[in-house]
Amino acid sequence: MNSLHKKVQIITLHKEKKALLLLEMKADRGFGCQNVTGSVESGEDIFTAAKRELLEETGIEEAELVQLSQEFKFHDRWGKDVIEYCFAALTNKDQITIS
Repeated sequence: MNSLHKKVQIITLHKEKKALLLLEMKADRGFGCQNVTGSVESGEDIFTAAKRELLEETGIEEAELVQLSQEFKFHDRWGKDVIEYCFAALTNKDQITIS
């Protein structure tokens, strides 16, 4: 793989309810569910990207964010070589706004 496009994946768990947050995928991606994901922006580290994506996609500002040992390398549908870093976000927030 040449220059890798960096992405983050955030597995989001409600601590008290022991519930997993999954987002519904768009129809053009073939219906299903996925974790919060997104690209790392220029000049941004992966931890900051994970916090930003979690906030942008769910409205969750306060969460315990833990980097996991899993990393995935793949070739995406747009022809990019990707490395995706995985995080767990633990929260007790009940009101979640999906964007």
